[in-house]
Amino acid sequence: MNKTTLGIFVLLLLGAGSCARKDANKTTCIDFAKINVEAVCSMQYEPVCGCNGETYSNACMAEKAGVTSYTLGSCSEAQ
Repeated sequence: MNKTTLGIFVLLLLGAGSCARKDANKTTCIDFAKINVEAVCSMQYEPVCGCNGETYSNACMAEKAGVTSYTLGSCSEAQ
């Protein structure tokens, strides 16, 4: 195997590993026992950024989705 092929292979493995870690963080960020699809939330727009990287329209919507922690503001603002 030449050095170029080996280098590409190593880069692909590293990239796949980093994606797996991001997905693992998203699943540990959601508490499936706390998901409540029947919860009633206001339509008031006060965005929060969930620990899973998704923006929710307000804290109630994040909690309804089972998000365990979030910060004020949309995710695009937080970055």
